Amino acid sequence: MEVEVYLDTYEAAVLEALRQQYPILQTVATVAVDAGVSPKVAARSVNGLVDMGLAIRPRGSHKGATLTGPGLQLANQLRANRPGYESTTKLL
Repeated sequence: MEVEVYLDTYEAAVLEALRQQYPILQTVATVAVDAGVSPKVAARSVNGLVDMGLAIRPRGSHKGATLTGPGLQLANQLRANRPGYESTTKLL
């Protein structure tokens, strides 16, 4: 089954920042620095990735976000297809 995922440039940068630290939970502040975006943009992008099922925010005392299996798969595909993250990518 193929699923089309549309990421903007910021979501792709945040996805890559989360991939670099996977599976460690990352705060929005850390993601913002690693992705080179503002904390507001990082928060919006993380929320978008969570909504798409590409990232999760575990409940409980631990704070932060990390990639899901499909999120890691997509991040690895995008990394392999550089340059240019902004595109439609199909997950297999």
